[in-house]
Amino acid sequence: MKSFLGLLPLIATGIFMLVFGSMPASGELVQPTRTLEDGEIKTGHLSVFSEPPKMDVYLDGEKIGVTPVFSHVVSSGKHLLQVGEVGKELDILSGKLQQLSVYKGRLIQIPVKTKQPQKSKSDEKPVIEKEQPETGGDKGLPPPNYFPLNPKGPIY
Repeated sequence: MKSFLGLLPLIATGIFMLVFGSMPASGELVQPTRTLEDGEIKTGHLSVFSEPPKMDVYLDGEKIGVTPVFSHVVSSGKHLLQVGEVGKELDILSGKLQQLSVYKGRLIQIPVKTKQPQKSKSDEKPVIEKEQPETGGDKGLPPPNYFPLNPKGPIY
């Protein structure tokens, strides 16, 4: 029995080699089937305004509200937008805001203003203005509207 227990690791190794040794070893890398980005839902935002207000807004044939529509979440990609009787195909970019307005029967894209970082007061250089004495010319005299020299008063 002791001799059988001593041979048990050898027998297990032999069985392992027979089972897994017969499989072909491949040196190729397996391509991943998913990425971390696949789990992310890519959306953008859409704001729609109109003159006159309270026009029906349809996105891909589905009503999303009446104007004004503020920052409606939309999946990125191509969509058909219809406001009242005006329609347009849009390309919504992931993470971006698109603003559109209907005015006089036309759909106009409104540029989105980006906020620029404000400079702190410590970053600004102080402007020091040099005081220049007012003189009446090359002679170093005060200007002619200087009151003590003109008893009639200042001249404007």
